[in-house]
Amino acid sequence: MELLNHQGQEINAETFADDIKNIHFPDGGYKSVALASDMDNTMFDNDLGTLVFLEKMDDPKFWHLDTDDFRQLLLPKAYRKLLTEGADRHVDGLPPPVCKLALDLAYDIVNLYEKIQANVKAKRANGEGKLSEEFARKMIELDRIFVLIDGVLSKNLNGQILMRTRFFAGKNPSAITNLAQKVMHRHPTNIGRRVALNIHPENSGYADQIVTEDRISQVHGVVSPFQEIDRYVKPVNAVRELIQTAVQKLRIPAVVATGNLKAIAKTAIAESEYDFLLKQKYVREGEHSAVVGTWLRPGENGTLHPRVQGKPVLWDHKAEQALNFAHASRRELKIALGDSPSTDGPMLRASVANGGVAVVVGKDIDSLRKRFEKVFPPEQRYREKVYYVVENK
Repeated sequence: MELLNHQGQEINAETFADDIKNIHFPDGGYKSVALASDMDNTMFDNDLGTLVFLEKMDDPKFWHLDTDDFRQLLLPKAYRKLLTEGADRHVDGLPPPVCKLALDLAYDIVNLYEKIQANVKAKRANGEGKLSEEFARKMIELDRIFVLIDGVLSKNLNGQILMRTRFFAGKNPSAITNLAQKVMHRHPTNIGRRVALNIHPENSGYADQIVTEDRISQVHGVVSPFQEIDRYVKPVNAVRELIQTAVQKLRIPAVVATGNLKAIAKTAIAESEYDFLLKQKYVREGEHSAVVGTWLRPGENGTLHPRVQGKPVLWDHKAEQALNFAHASRRELKIALGDSPSTDGPMLRASVANGGVAVVVGKDIDSLRKRFEKVFPPEQRYREKVYYVVENK
């Protein structure tokens, strides 16, 4: 991927550092700068939460809940009620076809779960691979819907959002780190690097399945991106070089602000070329963490609760956490990186409002400018403050 300035010209990390020193913060002003970056699809060309989620679903023995407990964890009553109302066209912002798909996916998933667990207990391998494959796919498709409509769900449910992290309920915290390490240790040549997640017609009768591949494509208007998943984690080199230059050359303190679980993010940083973030003076001396991320509440006997502790690090709360890190470092947030107008937008906007810059990550500069129009309106002359990391010009 390439780093571009606001005019669309290709530059490198050294040029970006020169811009910081000479254009944006002359006279040594860069020494008052702090940096914050999103992680998934920004620092890495993957959603690590999805990959850890997939590792969980790859192991039927990970799941110990009975069917009724699993059903409640999958789709709590308040969410089921709201989606049912949305399916009947009674909730603004919730498209009925999407709500109906979510409810049918939940129905399918519970039936698949029951069959898989019965096979595990009976030590049978009756279509186990196809059942587990469809279970994983439909779990990810349901999560995809929650990501799509989480703003509306949150507004109608007092700020709650349904995060995939709830499936760690009852597990020891070390389970998160162990799964994240498995994700990070996968090599490009590993067998099973790319995993197909098909919906198998033969499961329809055996496990009473409703949702088909065509139905998913019709509701979303595009072919699902989850028919196949690449499980090899790829750092975005242009982003890594930019952050590394800021941290090591300009001595700018940096934090990763992610809606993902903090344990996943810390493991990803430690096990990748971003490990330099853990060697920052502020981090080594224990003054600040290199990561602010979402926490799960502690449950009984040291295990995890399905609900998050406090707020997930998304939207305005992500900006707040990044600003808190900068303040604690006696700096100002003046460099922010992200890929999502909704979850990262407030943090990016805060950096620019402080007189700093934003770096947005995506496919190409034109689509990024269009996606981020509400974050950086052209009439406010933000363009010179925005840099781009793109796949192509």
